[in-house]
Amino acid sequence: MFVVIAGVGTVGRFILDQFIEENANITLIEADANKLKELENDDILFVKGDMLSHYNLRQANVAACDLFIACSNIDSVNIVGCQIAKRLGAKRCVARVYSEDIFPIEVEELEKYLGVDWLVSPSRLAGFKLTATLLENENVIIDSYFATKLQIAKLSVTENSNLSGKKLDKIFKNKLSVIAIYRNNVNVLDTHHRKNNVLTAGDDIIIASVKNKVMDTISDLYEKELKKKNHIYIAGVSKPVLSALHLFGKRLNAITLLEKNITIAQDIKKDFPTLNVINIDPAKYSQIKKARLSPNSIFICASEDDADNLTYALNAEESGLTRIAPIVHGIDKVRFFRRLNYENIICPSELAGQEIFRYFDENIKKDFTLIKGSHAKAIIKELEPDSPWVGKSLTCIRDFNEDFRVVAVWRNGHIYLNEADKDFSTLKAEDHILITSLSGNRKELIKLLN
Repeated sequence: MFVVIAGVGTVGRFILDQFIEENANITLIEADANKLKELENDDILFVKGDMLSHYNLRQANVAACDLFIACSNIDSVNIVGCQIAKRLGAKRCVARVYSEDIFPIEVEELEKYLGVDWLVSPSRLAGFKLTATLLENENVIIDSYFATKLQIAKLSVTENSNLSGKKLDKIFKNKLSVIAIYRNNVNVLDTHHRKNNVLTAGDDIIIASVKNKVMDTISDLYEKELKKKNHIYIAGVSKPVLSALHLFGKRLNAITLLEKNITIAQDIKKDFPTLNVINIDPAKYSQIKKARLSPNSIFICASEDDADNLTYALNAEESGLTRIAPIVHGIDKVRFFRRLNYENIICPSELAGQEIFRYFDENIKKDFTLIKGSHAKAIIKELEPDSPWVGKSLTCIRDFNEDFRVVAVWRNGHIYLNEADKDFSTLKAEDHILITSLSGNRKELIKLLN
């Protein structure tokens, strides 16, 4: 696998290490000679120069690369670099973008307009992760696919859960697809008679949907548990916070924002009227103490400055809070925060690197586990014109083998779900299909598709 990485910032360095572990054929484009010297490696081809230079891109042989990743610190350079690489023949191009101003329309429309295969926004990914952190508990895991456009969640049914004893068709509606119900590590979902599915304590349910339907459903199902958390405090305002506030929607009244800048606090209150906003400085322990934060609350340290976030975390800890989630902007500082036993760390650059590598797994390597904590193995397959599955329905693979399931189909920027899209007709050439083997039989899955 041939990968060209242009730019060795925090994201570039992270994915470089990942691709080295993957034994990929790597070429690195970087203008800073000092950075190249730090990264000396006999297995990597280094090109000192600019990704906007046709000469440098040809030196890097981008025409032959499977994946071109532009991750300099300048958004416009990354986008134009991808456009040039694409014209020179790169199969797939990914651009890291940080500015929220670049997303005036739907991302898939923007990608199509710019001619870039995928735009990766660290702040948006961090906002998504932050929202998931607010909703998740020990019984909920949320993951995303197709560049975060498809959400998949694993829900565990406990003895005290309001899901126990309920029928499946009474719980999940509104364009949600139930992929599996694992009971004693065996999938017991009856896809032909949904009304026969009654949930019991100990079940793990895998559900999928588009956009934020999964998050909305989880927030509805676990509303009582969310209330038990008492409250969520966010100290400081950063781009991930703004993304999360937009995503969190109707649950904003469960959040209190602590912001030291009175102007910023007032502006945020105007944009999010149902949000609780308090004008205090979280860096001052005396003010945190006066706020009388509930010890069971979640405390998010969300300044743009890592030093401030460390101070916020220490003050919150001193106040008796234990559920502390700092946003850490520097990848090199993540390890330091972990040494202080902060487990729920959100690092935008690290998330961007992980998502780029996920894109590699989904679209090039095509090999991954469906969701953390489940048994299902999955691959994403682009249908060739001569594929035997072209012209078949979404249920064709399941009918062929009950263990296999088409989770979703990606076509021209739109996602179709197996159960939810009743109007979906047949599979077409160039469709990307996410298929899972519910028992984890990856070899048979690959054999089926090839």
